[in-house]
Amino acid sequence: MLRTISRDLRDADWNITAVLEMGDPAVDPCGAPRLVDLLPGDQTDRCYGVAIDIGTTSNVVYLVDLIRGKVIDRASAYNGQISVGEDIISRIVYAQKRDGLRRLQQLVLKTLNGLLDEITTRNQIPAGQIGKAVVAGNTTMLHLFLELDPRAIREIAVHTGLSSRCQ
Repeated sequence: MLRTISRDLRDADWNITAVLEMGDPAVDPCGAPRLVDLLPGDQTDRCYGVAIDIGTTSNVVYLVDLIRGKVIDRASAYNGQISVGEDIISRIVYAQKRDGLRRLQQLVLKTLNGLLDEITTRNQIPAGQIGKAVVAGNTTMLHLFLELDPRAIREIAVHTGLSSRCQ
């Protein structure tokens, strides 16, 4: 933001909406608000977030109006990771290959970015107006999303006998 703030303020003729992230007083009672973005004009009636569900089979993105507390729209698609393995164990094994973990992350990001493009276009909302995102999924899917090595998940399942029940 520091690189563009001067230009953004001038382009908006100094009429901007500051997007602030308020701290959680239960966690940090003295926490100050954090400036997240500057939007041109008065956009106080528009604030959006997305809730993302990364499933083994499909991914779902929900567009949420954060001011009104309502889900506006949803989009879903098959998780692009299916192309390298239909189940969690296959993907964990694939992640151990050279560049496998990075490829798995790229596949899910491609799917999610496509869904975000679809939902923002359909609702005529600039992506810059999405101020919050929450991502949920099972432990393996979150590891792959964050490009974290999921090997230990499989090793624990194998050593405890859970692998036959958890596929």
